[in-house]
Amino acid sequence: MPWGSKTALRGQRQNLPFPISRRDFLGSMVAMAMLGWQEAEGALVPVKPFSFAVVSDVHLTTGVADTYMLYNESLLFLQDAVKTINTLNVDFVMFLGDMIETPGKDEVNWNLFIDVMQTLNCRWDFVLGESDVTSSSNTEKMRLFGPDWKGKDIDTNVPYWSYNFANNVHLIGLDTSKANSKNGAVSDEQLKWLKADIDDHKSQFTIVFSHHPLLPPSPFDDAPSDQSITNGADVREILASSPYVRMALSGHVPVNAIQKEGNIYYLSCPSLVAYPCALKVFRVSNDDIKMETHQVSYKPLVKKAEKAMLESPLAYRYNRAKPREFLSICAGTPEENNALLPLYGGMTPQAMKPGKPVEEKKTKKKKGGK
Repeated sequence: MPWGSKTALRGQRQNLPFPISRRDFLGSMVAMAMLGWQEAEGALVPVKPFSFAVVSDVHLTTGVADTYMLYNESLLFLQDAVKTINTLNVDFVMFLGDMIETPGKDEVNWNLFIDVMQTLNCRWDFVLGESDVTSSSNTEKMRLFGPDWKGKDIDTNVPYWSYNFANNVHLIGLDTSKANSKNGAVSDEQLKWLKADIDDHKSQFTIVFSHHPLLPPSPFDDAPSDQSITNGADVREILASSPYVRMALSGHVPVNAIQKEGNIYYLSCPSLVAYPCALKVFRVSNDDIKMETHQVSYKPLVKKAEKAMLESPLAYRYNRAKPREFLSICAGTPEENNALLPLYGGMTPQAMKPGKPVEEKKTKKKKGGK
């Protein structure tokens, strides 16, 4: 339920999945005229509207005791998320890492994840989180996950990738995973690859996906943080070199947040297996991005997740006297759940009317009250 390729405009014409309409082209020219060349540089390449869902921190497993993560409900939550996504008419789904709680004996957890994905009615892709891997070596990561990237025609020999989703739309998936570590890192080799990839696609609307936040949201923005990556500033510097990188999405921390640095939205997406047990949908046009948040359907289990988070070390570390304040950060503000994200001008998020926002506790009516 709702909650709270390479061709630039100046390049050669190709037969691509999303042809650019005259209306889209004229819209970008109008934006350039209204905003001026410098600010509207990102408007030079129009895109046909597209949409995608983002799911993070599924931690699919069986037989693991619950913490503030409801491991025992992970399969149920994933199935519910797929069912919801199948009704939302999106073009693809991106999983932001920690799909599984370790591969499991004989890779049973990853195989179970693949089985559930057979019921999804659109393309899906993924980046890796620390819970997905048992080794930090690229060779070991590719042994397990490489065949699934290859099966999606993603040409990569390392656990990070990029491809052109559609006309003038470029997607980048980073690998920040480190086995047995809450924080992550982007290797020097990956940084060089990222810079080259950004340089090669400077005229394409670009979205970046990672498990760990590249710009940690509060309260995980302390330096150093055990929940972020050690060289996030280096990554952001590379991303900022292109006016066409407009979004960077991450999971890992159970916080629903929007931040902006330059012309890039940095969005922290909620966990599926921990409160608030939700996923996000993004609908992209030339002028803005409409963001929706959808919570899992099982209200009693969401309440269970809320109680587990309230009693967690994370909540008490944030405010020992008032741990419930941490739940508000997890849930996010109205505009961090359902928002219009302008791509030009001041780029100030505007809250949209949600279908059904984060469920708030209702005040019990007194006897005789209306």
